[in-house]
Amino acid sequence: KYYLHNSQHKIKSISRKKNQGSRDKVIDYLDRLELNRGDTLIVHSSLNHLANIGMNAISVLNYLRERIGEEGTLVLPAFPIYNEKNCREKDIYVYNPQKTASATGLMTNIFLRMPGVVRSRFPWNTLVAQGPLAVSMMENNMKTDLAHGKNSAWEYCMNHHAKILFLGVRSSHTTTMVHVAEDILDEAWPIKNWYESKTFYIQEGKKEKKMTIRVRKNDWGRYNASWYRSFCLTKDRILVENKI
Repeated sequence: KYYLHNSQHKIKSISRKKNQGSRDKVIDYLDRLELNRGDTLIVHSSLNHLANIGMNAISVLNYLRERIGEEGTLVLPAFPIYNEKNCREKDIYVYNPQKTASATGLMTNIFLRMPGVVRSRFPWNTLVAQGPLAVSMMENNMKTDLAHGKNSAWEYCMNHHAKILFLGVRSSHTTTMVHVAEDILDEAWPIKNWYESKTFYIQEGKKEKKMTIRVRKNDWGRYNASWYRSFCLTKDRILVENKI
């Protein structure tokens, strides 16, 4: 079983009375979404917002697992935290898939400790997955120097028609999947001088590998019209976004 707890701990069994009306509305909304058994599901989340209405990480994860079933693959962003504690040389950080904490929320850090979870060895915009596609999703990630390029976990999710669910976060802040376009095009991407290089030490058990990758330069983020992008996705019926 992929569940950390059995079905009696799913969302609807939470006993907290705080904001129960809002919690019930969220659950009813989730129940109506087109989430099916066998889906590959990417979840971006903010536990701060979910906790305000009495939801906890394990309950949410178990609920999503039940919706997509054991034949489905649950995927969360697990972007590594890089700070002075794992900086070995100037601007060169150490990434250990088993030990490096995730900067993308408490839910991801809890998910990392659940059975059957596989994390990419790629050190940037990393994904973690649980389910039948988890191993194959990650097995070729080190054959690319781009986080969202060919052989990446993100490209794998795109090729397997992954659905993306936002829980307590706006699409304009968290639609990482859009970066597959630029990384897949690579040299054909029309904006020149798009990337800069970053070097990491990748630790796997007692082995260590030094790896240099390409990431989008921070300066280009100033020109990313993310709100307009979400508007276009909504207009084309690719995105549905509601506030409860």
